[in-house]
Amino acid sequence: MWESLPPRQRAGAVIFTADYGEAGAINELGRGTGLPVAVSGQNSEWWWGPGNPRATTVVAVMPGPVDITSSAATAYLRQFFTHVRVAATLSNPYGIHNQEWDGHVYVCTGLRHPWAQLWPRLRRGLPSAARMGSRSCHQASGTWPARRGPPRSRGHQRERCGGELPPGSLHRPRCLVVAAPGGGTDHRMVG
Repeated sequence: MWESLPPRQRAGAVIFTADYGEAGAINELGRGTGLPVAVSGQNSEWWWGPGNPRATTVVAVMPGPVDITSSAATAYLRQFFTHVRVAATLSNPYGIHNQEWDGHVYVCTGLRHPWAQLWPRLRRGLPSAARMGSRSCHQASGTWPARRGPPRSRGHQRERCGGELPPGSLHRPRCLVVAAPGGGTDHRMVG
């Protein structure tokens, strides 16, 4: 999709992702392919800065409907850009329906403010209201670990859902089944 942009537009573009995992994947897997460094406003990824501070085109990578609906992603982006168009739909060759599945890559132009001035407003990534399906396994299943109760903060979200999944399986979006110390399995939030 990047190569479909005219060279002049690519020269003034930045890749912006909804979360640090997407930025990391692009930066690691896209190394040596001519892609610019992807940036994200989520967590400490924001501190790396806006990439090209004078960008006039932003290629935005947004997750699939597990996290945000297409209309919510478009509405979010239109706060910052006058023109937002879907350029690609995300999938993978393995058919794994993960957080990014059916998400979109948007080409955004007509910045409402210079990119460097918008950057501070993008610090938290997608607002929680826009993350429609971004719930922990606890919230999705209604179960909580007996010894801990509901987490005190959103940063601590783990679950034993009782599923019979082997280690390495992805149970619900962003919950990875791992081998637990002493046997059995444990569920860890990822991403």
